[in-house]
Amino acid sequence: MLLLALAALSMAPTCGKRRPPLPIFRMPQQGRNMVIAYGMTYRVIANGVLVHDGDPLFTDQIASAVPQSSDRGWTLRKGKANRRIDSAPALAGAVFASTLEPPEPAPAPLPRSRVY
Repeated sequence: MLLLALAALSMAPTCGKRRPPLPIFRMPQQGRNMVIAYGMTYRVIANGVLVHDGDPLFTDQIASAVPQSSDRGWTLRKGKANRRIDSAPALAGAVFASTLEPPEPAPAPLPRSRVY
């Protein structure tokens, strides 16, 4: 499963304040979820909504992924066994997550009563 754990980034102090925690969700890397996520990712790239800074490692991993068709749609797989494509499902998961509704805020904790 792809575990998008961005909460660690939110713990870094920023000007003396902590950022609110980012949501964490699990996304199976097989089946319908990835078909939808890869399709969404393709559309945002093709429409110029998503661009990147030209990082060579990221470029190599994305370029090493090749489409694989199935009866459910298409996903990506390694083109060559010795190439890494970890950035491809991570990118697709992030694009998919960007369309989810934000979680409800946690209720404020109840104040502790004073014990004397």
